[in-house]
Amino acid sequence: FTVLDGDSITVSTEEIFAFYFRVTDEVGNYSFFNSDGAIIDKTQVALTVTPAQDDDSIYGAAGGNTVAIEIAVTEQLGIGDIYSGIKSVEYWIVKDGIAEDPIKIYTYSIENPAYDELETEVTDTINISKAQYNSCDVEVFVKAIDNAGNETVESVKLDIDNTAPDIKVDYSGKGNKHRTATITITERSAH
Repeated sequence: FTVLDGDSITVSTEEIFAFYFRVTDEVGNYSFFNSDGAIIDKTQVALTVTPAQDDDSIYGAAGGNTVAIEIAVTEQLGIGDIYSGIKSVEYWIVKDGIAEDPIKIYTYSIENPAYDELETEVTDTINISKAQYNSCDVEVFVKAIDNAGNETVESVKLDIDNTAPDIKVDYSGKGNKHRTATITITERSAH
């Protein structure tokens, strides 16, 4: 029990707590008040972003029309096994230096949850279209935020080449003798 000589209380360590107040007037009348509880969480969530890997990490026409990206978010236990729960997870794609708008893949929506209702794990798979993101300069960013506002961002770079090489054959000379064939192969990008 602490007697306050001011109007504020500071809590700086990671913990779960509730405030209980006893207010006494000058003649000894008193009342009790309490908070519903609070959580101090300073620990970021763990976030992994894992693409399906081809042997050479270049995603071509083989293996389907998309590149699957596995996302796993885990609420890390802070000091005293304290956590505030995962609030949101979103991703965005940057292709050739141009960022797209973020897309939410998870949003916590329970109002005034009990501690055991807080979300501690979120997993999802996003599929990146090879046709739409046909570039050697693609980066997928994922951001996870917990209910305390701790933010973690991870990214993975992708080299997507969904374009077949262009092959041209030119013949010089006429007739059946002494003709020269020139073969030109054009590849969209240098990996």
